[in-house]
Amino acid sequence: MAPAKAPYGTWKSPVTADAISQGAISLADVVADHITGDIFHLETRPAEQGRVVIIDDRTGEEILPAPYNARSKVQEYGGAAITAHNSTVYFTNFADGRAYAISPERQIVPITPDSNGLHRFAAITPHPVHRNLLLAIVEDHTPPNNTPSTIHTTLGLIEESSATLLTKDLVSGADFYAQPQFSPDGNHLAWTEWHHPDMPWTGAEVWLADIQLSASSSLQVSNKRKVAGVGSVDGKRIGSICAYNPTWVNNSTLLFTSDETGYQNIHSIDIAASETLPGLLLPKAMPYDCSQPLHLLGWTTLAVLAPPYVVNVMKRDGKDVLLLVDLSGPEAIELNSPYVVLNNLRALKSTDLSFVFTAEKLDEAASVVMATIVTSRSSRPHVVYKTLKSTSNPSLSFPKDLVSHVHSYSLPLPPLPGATGLSADDTALVHVLYYPPTNPDYIGLDGEKPPCVVNAHGGPTAAAEPGFNSKILYWTSRGWGWLDVNYRGSSGYGREYMCALASNWGITDIWDTYQAAKLLAGRGIIDGQRCFVRGGSAGGYTVLCALTETDEAVRTFFAGGTSLYGISDVALLALHTHKFESRYMDWLLGVTDYKDEDDRSKQLESIGRRRSPILKAENVNRGCLILQGSEDAVVPKAQSILFVQKIKELDPHANVEYVEYEGEGHGFRKSTSIKDSMERERRFYSSICGFGEQNSSDVAEA
Repeated sequence: MAPAKAPYGTWKSPVTADAISQGAISLADVVADHITGDIFHLETRPAEQGRVVIIDDRTGEEILPAPYNARSKVQEYGGAAITAHNSTVYFTNFADGRAYAISPERQIVPITPDSNGLHRFAAITPHPVHRNLLLAIVEDHTPPNNTPSTIHTTLGLIEESSATLLTKDLVSGADFYAQPQFSPDGNHLAWTEWHHPDMPWTGAEVWLADIQLSASSSLQVSNKRKVAGVGSVDGKRIGSICAYNPTWVNNSTLLFTSDETGYQNIHSIDIAASETLPGLLLPKAMPYDCSQPLHLLGWTTLAVLAPPYVVNVMKRDGKDVLLLVDLSGPEAIELNSPYVVLNNLRALKSTDLSFVFTAEKLDEAASVVMATIVTSRSSRPHVVYKTLKSTSNPSLSFPKDLVSHVHSYSLPLPPLPGATGLSADDTALVHVLYYPPTNPDYIGLDGEKPPCVVNAHGGPTAAAEPGFNSKILYWTSRGWGWLDVNYRGSSGYGREYMCALASNWGITDIWDTYQAAKLLAGRGIIDGQRCFVRGGSAGGYTVLCALTETDEAVRTFFAGGTSLYGISDVALLALHTHKFESRYMDWLLGVTDYKDEDDRSKQLESIGRRRSPILKAENVNRGCLILQGSEDAVVPKAQSILFVQKIKELDPHANVEYVEYEGEGHGFRKSTSIKDSMERERRFYSSICGFGEQNSSDVAEA
């Protein structure tokens, strides 16, 4: 049957918000037991109010019953909530913050004292010899350590048999810790640390120490020394080299990634050679990132296999590439891979060539995948893949030709006057991913261009990736274009591109998002009169900035926008947010030279007033939808409520809508919230486009 002609944005689709939210799961992590080779993954279930469960991938069995929720609260964003070692699975529980062990018989017992939620744990790391002793990141919220400036973060030591926290301060002194790794013999400990005002992607450092068993059968640390990275100085100047991902090859060789070359490349050091300095692992630096920013604890892009091999995920042109590094060369070989997004790389055992990860294809939902390297003398190494768990939604069935195939563009930007560190004649690029309207049952009207949802990612130093996303399919199958903008400041394109946002947040990201949509409209790809800007968190800030921009050309370009838990008052957020991001604004706004905290506050207030949408609310003359979680500790709901109140005070008839989702935090996890937010956003845009009630409903075609 020939496709029907119908206006873009009004097509019927079998992809409904109800089906996406009810049957959907997402993959939070996957880990491997290096002794037994067992594999476990974490999956988030919206139908269970966002509970994170543990699945044994050998049997498909869920080994974590309700009400347990394997999710860490450390740094609010969490991560590193699960470890598997010697047939025991360790996890942190969201409700009480305690660490627990699941025995081979599936008995669940706490291994830390009940602190009434004042102690939070992540990255539980058993000692390879003294297995009753476990290292962990400890975040102490005990009063008076319960404000962003006083919360105490350390590497602590747990005694499993007595469920005792032997010490909170095995390693201390930095503001943040991540990625603790014992050497295989247990005699050394490597970790990542950083200090305010750095974020881990601006000035994290890799450190090393010697480990001994004390007379009291605890562990003691000695000979602490920095291996790599240049972090902040005197609590003011931002770091200049970022190093993380410490990974042991053997008892004396440590790998890590560093952006000393301008890109995150793999480096190595022989700790047994006292005069040896760390250096690049490969003969030449690569102009690509071999790591990703540590927004979540536990992320890793390196895995050590049987000698002499290491696998690594490299970012190239916005897509993930799988590399096999032969340490005997050393040389890097690009492996065959059908995946464009790969995360959570873990080796099964150090004695074989298998590893696991979570991954996405262009046209298939995320999966837990086991890969095995096949080598021979007569041919290049290649990989055999096995899907262990797919997140394909059984209630969401659709033909493959309904999937929109992404187009990647690097668009030349016109000069941006007024940005710090960027001269007016700079030539720059913005990287975008565009998903065109796709539905085999429809074509657009003659001469018509599609309306477009322009998405600004969060972070802001994160990135949009090209893996399959059913929420994008929801729009493209209805005749909408979807544009993901990796504005300057996004990761995966080298340090210089990411650092272009330094001092320029609320300037560069707005300009790039506006210009990306305008440039595609100028090429006749999308309808420039029907572009809607949307984003969550930092992306929500981009939305509110665009809709309140003093430059009328920018402000009036978008037909409307949606802010999901976005920031309206950056100065207020800088002074009243959680510890992890409490000094992030210093870098983003350019507050790096001040005498004392009072001077810092004054500078944040001064710059924040110029960059805060709430103080330019009178400029809003487009529709604005605000979606917010009631329990958001990252961007408190007051940021949204006050913005809406300000607009209503200025214009009681303004087209602004506020929706608060009870019990939701920073990001929506409940199926009811996901469904309502998706349908509400589409109805909002459809109303502005004049599609009418029938075409704005979310009913699948029979």
